[in-house]
Amino acid sequence: AGPALDAPRPGAVSDLAYILYTSGSTGEPKGVEISHLAAANTVEDLQRRLQLTADDRILALSALEFDLSVFDLFAALSTGAAVIGIEPEAQRDAPRWRELALQ
Repeated sequence: AGPALDAPRPGAVSDLAYILYTSGSTGEPKGVEISHLAAANTVEDLQRRLQLTADDRILALSALEFDLSVFDLFAALSTGAAVIGIEPEAQRDAPRWRELALQ
């Protein structure tokens, strides 16, 4: 048996949730650190504005490297709404979005 490990500590709201890369004004990729609190504030604000409930269905259209993909996934999941994935070839196919939403 190896050495005992410390028990994991609960995360703090100020802890890093993810790094978003943006080109900014220089054209060079720059990592922007996003805390759990910042991500949660975005999700909570959009939940409130859109009045999401467990009866809703959210099309996950945002690319994962785009900041609002956090909303697509976590706003839906935290309210019990369904997240609908979309095929890459249907990203610009609005009639297909409707089909998926109605399934």
